[in-house]
Amino acid sequence: MLTMRRLMFSTRVKASVSDWRKSSSMSAPIYVHPCTFYADLAIEGKVIIEIKAVKALSVANEAQLLNYLHISGCRLGYLVNFQGSRAVWKRFVV
Repeated sequence: MLTMRRLMFSTRVKASVSDWRKSSSMSAPIYVHPCTFYADLAIEGKVIIEIKAVKALSVANEAQLLNYLHISGCRLGYLVNFQGSRAVWKRFVV
């Protein structure tokens, strides 16, 4: 669906704190010592979507998405959980 609308997106995105803001391609690794973070989906460099399949979304899942938003400079993010009979999602704006 995203390609039909001609939206640029990347899956399993990794980018560095310094490189993410310089590059819209988002192809550089995120280095936050000592870990590397990977966002599941980035759309147009403006929206981060983090996908989960857990029993219930936790505060740790929310913190993870908020960290990705902070690092990337994106203001909008969605946390989506596909566990269970229907998808549950939360929207975050920073």
